[in-house]
Amino acid sequence: MAGRVWILFLLAISLPDKLLAITKVNFTESTSTASRIVNPVPSQVLIPQPTQYQCTSRMESALSSMSARKSSSGHTSTLELAGYALHQPLKAAPYDMYVTDMRIKIPGRTHNWAKVDRCRFDPSLHTLQSRMILRDLAVTGMVKLYDEAAPLKRPTAPVTDKCRMTIRLRRAGVGFTTVPRRSRNGVLAVTTTATFLEPQFVSVHAYSCDAPENGNKRTEGPEARDSNDSENDLGQEMEQVFLKGIRSLITNYMEKQMEQALRDTLMTNLGYSVSYGR
Repeated sequence: MAGRVWILFLLAISLPDKLLAITKVNFTESTSTASRIVNPVPSQVLIPQPTQYQCTSRMESALSSMSARKSSSGHTSTLELAGYALHQPLKAAPYDMYVTDMRIKIPGRTHNWAKVDRCRFDPSLHTLQSRMILRDLAVTGMVKLYDEAAPLKRPTAPVTDKCRMTIRLRRAGVGFTTVPRRSRNGVLAVTTTATFLEPQFVSVHAYSCDAPENGNKRTEGPEARDSNDSENDLGQEMEQVFLKGIRSLITNYMEKQMEQALRDTLMTNLGYSVSYGR
């Protein structure tokens, strides 16, 4: 399966979201919904600003503040996803699949790899709807297979197999919905939820992701065909898990980066003052 390129259409992906675990080391929130507490000030002294320009400007500022490391050639930049990991028990074989050491590679200059496509405030629903289009991206990660739940039982368990995968996305996107929530004590909280927008094209490249060998391997007869079918099933499942995990990872990652900009925009349009102490 080394060097094969699998072109996957997202409509064919059937893995349920609840089976995939995304973890963030030393991170307090594990869901894709984040809240912030905001203290209101008298609304009669506040004048909301135009939403589209204000929101776009804030989101673009958040994008430009994202740190990226440029390659030696200068043609690409890399966003490090330090601390993030993917985990999924596999069905085609008794292995647990982990993905670590993930990086987002973006072409060209860092400031134009994403575009704010829409940002609108609905005064009747008090809701801010925004959307961001991501240009061509490549996300790489180290895939490791362990025998069932060995890492949970024995943290030093040996790796059964490991390889590297890369997913390429063309014009994917992330949609954001930001709404106010009233807490029990009367303090207003702002909640942002992100949704992955399907890309125009997606492909997964697997490098040296061969199925682990179990005992003596036959090369002829029905057993060999069954073995090859099992290897193909395992390889395809690994690629689907990687694809689905990266989609969720990008969604969570971009939500965290845009959360403050969207929160500030919503609060300003609701008549609240946004300020930060030094």
